[in-house]
Amino acid sequence: MQAGQRRKRDSVGPKHLRTRHYRLRSYRGQWIVVRQLALVAGRVTVMGADFFRAVAAGDRDRVRALLDRDPALSGQPGPDGETACVSALFHGHPGLADELAARSAPLDIFAAAAFDETDRLAELLLADLAQARAWSADGWQALHLAARFGRGEAARALLDADAPVAEPSRNRLGWYPLHAAVAGRHNELVWLLIASDADVDAREPDGATALHVAAANADLDSISALLAAGADRSAADREGRTPADLSTDDEIERLLRDAAS
Repeated sequence: MQAGQRRKRDSVGPKHLRTRHYRLRSYRGQWIVVRQLALVAGRVTVMGADFFRAVAAGDRDRVRALLDRDPALSGQPGPDGETACVSALFHGHPGLADELAARSAPLDIFAAAAFDETDRLAELLLADLAQARAWSADGWQALHLAARFGRGEAARALLDADAPVAEPSRNRLGWYPLHAAVAGRHNELVWLLIASDADVDAREPDGATALHVAAANADLDSISALLAAGADRSAADREGRTPADLSTDDEIERLLRDAAS
């Protein structure tokens, strides 16, 4: 009888695995909490959800407190597979990102690119050149991250290792490295990617080109670079909007409309 009871308990599992918990999801650039069962390494990541919420908010005190309780959180993947240090960069908290990166050493190829850690990047590429084409759990290649965060030396090292410029990210953004550089307003990287044969008219899932992104950002430097490379001013996204339609700057709008006419 006792053995049967034990088998029954084992089949049901611990109580905390039979209840629903919460984790973070990304929606339109914001972090929201959704109710669901989240398992990482065989356990529910309730603390992990709290940790990534604190990272997204830039709450250093809360992040440190949680890491003091569980140092392994710094290496735990987030709800979309992202690392904590790169998540902090995407949410605009570079100081916290640096702190988390220091706790996450040694960095993988993606974090090394995102933080311009060129020595670590060289070490990883020397060990396995295919790392330049590897995909992160949240759908990025290292070149996307170097471009997004303006890491020129990392981007050059990756391009020298034949990192592709024509791969869209495998996530909801669908960014090419050129889109990522334009989104970050990193004009040096924009020129570098154009010189590396990036397609200036490549489209995101919503049909936007890099010129749409630059126009929406009122980024005249990137607009000038893209136009010099022959970007299509009349390209329309899936809602029928041209780059000029997205501009909030009168001078840029006139430039785009006059050039397209």
